[in-house]
Amino acid sequence: MSQYEDDSNFGLESNPTNAEGEISLAKTKCVELYYAPGNSRALHLVLANGERLFFHYFSLPKGCCSANENIITLIFSGEKVVLKGRNLLSLYKAISQQLVLEIACSPERYNEMLGDKEIVVNEIDILAS
Repeated sequence: MSQYEDDSNFGLESNPTNAEGEISLAKTKCVELYYAPGNSRALHLVLANGERLFFHYFSLPKGCCSANENIITLIFSGEKVVLKGRNLLSLYKAISQQLVLEIACSPERYNEMLGDKEIVVNEIDILAS
């Protein structure tokens, strides 16, 4: 078990929904959280082809989440990152608080095996802004 699989430090439950019925980031396959507070943080992305890259949070002035919670757009200095999937509102909130260490793209063929309330990122697009 990696240090990020133990969500007790984040006040999250192993159940994908919290007491209010909202989706949490606990035990999700696509997202890893930072284990401890820090001053310099980066968001690491794992693309569908296995390529890895990172963006420093300090270069993220703006982000938005679609009304249906299926698309997150992050505007970094010089590039736009578009995350597509499902149940992304909790991920969006965690990114805005710089809690997310890594987001990995998951093939859509595995969506049926994952719970309906689990956060799933099926596509990560990097575009010039």
